[in-house]
Amino acid sequence: MRSWELKGYSTRVHDTELIWVLFTARAEAYKEDGNYEYNRKKFKEAIAAYTEAIKVKCDDAHLNAILYTNRATAQICLG
Repeated sequence: MRSWELKGYSTRVHDTELIWVLFTARAEAYKEDGNYEYNRKKFKEAIAAYTEAIKVKCDDAHLNAILYTNRATAQICLG
């Protein structure tokens, strides 16, 4: 086990928990990129960002549902 600082709290986590946190953070970052591009009406770039987030394969089912929904919405906007 390692001691890490997560959001200002000192927490002891297993390596697998840390990996889950990092994968989720990476997917969230891609999602935010996709949201930014979507709001700029850059739908191809948004789709690419959401796809990269999906490829991360994080274990957060809710986040994954949002990613697939956002990507589908951007695809619909393309026509």
